[in-house]
Amino acid sequence: MATWNTDKPALANQVSADIPDIEENLQELHDVITAITNGTLGTTAPASFEVDVIADTEKLTIVPRGHLAGLQMSNDTDTDHDILIAIGEATDSTGAINMKLSTAMTKQIDATWALGDDAGGMNDGDAVGNSEWFHVHELSNAAGDSVDAGYDTSLTAVNLLADTAVIAAGLTLYRRIGSVLTDGSANILAFSQEGDEVLWADPPLDIDVSNQSTTAITRTLSVATGIKVHAIMNVAAQYAGLRMVYFSSLDANDELPSATTAPLATWATEANTTFKLIVRTNTSGQIRTRATDVSTIIRIATLGYVDRRGKDD
Repeated sequence: MATWNTDKPALANQVSADIPDIEENLQELHDVITAITNGTLGTTAPASFEVDVIADTEKLTIVPRGHLAGLQMSNDTDTDHDILIAIGEATDSTGAINMKLSTAMTKQIDATWALGDDAGGMNDGDAVGNSEWFHVHELSNAAGDSVDAGYDTSLTAVNLLADTAVIAAGLTLYRRIGSVLTDGSANILAFSQEGDEVLWADPPLDIDVSNQSTTAITRTLSVATGIKVHAIMNVAAQYAGLRMVYFSSLDANDELPSATTAPLATWATEANTTFKLIVRTNTSGQIRTRATDVSTIIRIATLGYVDRRGKDD
């Protein structure tokens, strides 16, 4: 950039001298805009501008690591077997491309995988089973212009990517966008999803015990496994006398609840009480409970969970 002289005559001379350069730059900018409009950028635009513009365009196509927007799931018309995936986009697991689903898509868990909407979604290495978690993956080819989805017991879509139909379709990239759970009859349990929050339509009573003691006990909840999620629970606790209970993540230390010493207690009362609680699980869908006294009654209804869907990977 030129250094301007504040002396008026000299400034006028400098402006006059720079006018041809300014005009040349404006003409080159005009040529670039025309080339973009005509789709001929790289063949007709000035070389000095081509490199800068193309480089800037490439920068704009880079998607942040872990990016995911939309792609929320819901039970479709065949609520027992079909999942509707809303429009959205996500960076693939390697961070190579942005996979954009421009139209909502339905995939069937009880049919072998086939390309397209209202088609099978189960890979040929798995079969839908009872009371089993299946991960839902968005799939794409390397160019990002062919996007689909499917089910896999694998967090990394190894069975889907090995499926003969998926290979034939040229889909080589994936991103896990959620998970579904089947019941005792191999039907998908009803749920709703808003962003990363998944809520069960009919929350299960996962824990109903009267044997909680001063020793920590691991509790398994109805949340997605293979990943750590934040379990959303309604909890009831009771005992005839003052009792305290500490509900904690297995990632935290195993500590006795207390009224005066950290980490204190999640619940402390002499009467029956219920409350809502959110605790991070381990990859097996478990949390820890521990009480100040033996034979404390604990009930846990799992309302749902928060699944970040790889945004923090």
